Amino acid sequence: MTRYETAIQTHRAGFNCCTCQLLAWRDKLGLSERQCYGIGSGMGGGLRTGEICGAVSGAVMVLGMLVPHDPDTLAAGKERNAALTRELQRRFVARFGAVCCRDLKGKQPRVSDTAARSGAETNCDQYIVAAVELLEEILKEEGI
Repeated sequence: MTRYETAIQTHRAGFNCCTCQLLAWRDKLGLSERQCYGIGSGMGGGLRTGEICGAVSGAVMVLGMLVPHDPDTLAAGKERNAALTRELQRRFVARFGAVCCRDLKGKQPRVSDTAARSGAETNCDQYIVAAVELLEEILKEEGI
C-alpha cells in the first residue's frame, strides 16, 4: 500500500487529516499507530478552530521529525527546518490557494493524477494526498 492509500484509508476510517499524515509516514518516523493517533488527535479541523489545514500541520510534524534541529546545530538546523516548512506551505498554497482549513473546505480542487489513482474522493482526501506528495518531493530534493 502506498503512503497515499494509507493516508486516504485512515481518513475514511474517521481519523483527521493530521493523523493521516503521521500514519502514512510512520515507517520513517518510528512511531506506533497508537502514538500517531495520540499526537495527531487534537489537530483535526484546523486545530479545531478552522485554522491551518491538518494535512499541512501533519506534514510539518513529519518534516520536523525527519529534519530536526538539535542543541549542537541549533541555529543551522532551526533555519533549515524553517525554510523547508515555509517551502511546503508555499507549494501547498500555490496548488490550492490557502492553508486555512475553513477556506479549503469550500473549494473544489482539481484532482491530481496521484489523488485519482489513490482513490481520493473528497476535497480533504485531495489535500491529504497533496501534502504527502509535496513532502515526498521536498524530502527527495533534500536527499532525505
